[in-house]
Amino acid sequence: MYKFTERISYTLITVSLFILFLIIFYFTFDKYIEKKTTDIQIKEIVDDFEEDFKDVGIDISNFKGDKEENLEEIKKQDILIEKENKSIVTKAIIFFSIALLITLFYLYKTRKNINIKETIKKTLILIFFIALTEVTFMLVIAKNYKSVDPNRIKGQIIKNVLNF
Repeated sequence: MYKFTERISYTLITVSLFILFLIIFYFTFDKYIEKKTTDIQIKEIVDDFEEDFKDVGIDISNFKGDKEENLEEIKKQDILIEKENKSIVTKAIIFFSIALLITLFYLYKTRKNINIKETIKKTLILIFFIALTEVTFMLVIAKNYKSVDPNRIKGQIIKNVLNF
């Protein structure tokens, strides 16, 4: 029975710390890399589109398409997105808090002589290697992955303009 209790304790501590790691990793490093990658891809698509227009004799480099009402609508959408993002962060923190409470409750109820320091040490070593893997993957693979197909976007814009 003791080994079972020890394994459950180790699993709960590991899961709680891993959830904390994921929250911190996602809302800091991953968010930063994804934003940078998206910004670069959007710029490439816009630049490519601008070149396509130049090829047919249209110069859009000085295009002033953002009228005041459009900017207001964009600001409203930005506020909605910010609210939704805050809600997601709150949900993530609640999720972590529940996991932590379950872990603490279980540890309190079992009251076994579990070496919590050793368990946390092992878990942090595991999380270190997972973090190293995640960061390497983000910087080498995910950062360079083209998630937006420029031709598909151009095709959809052309389709929308033709249907306008």
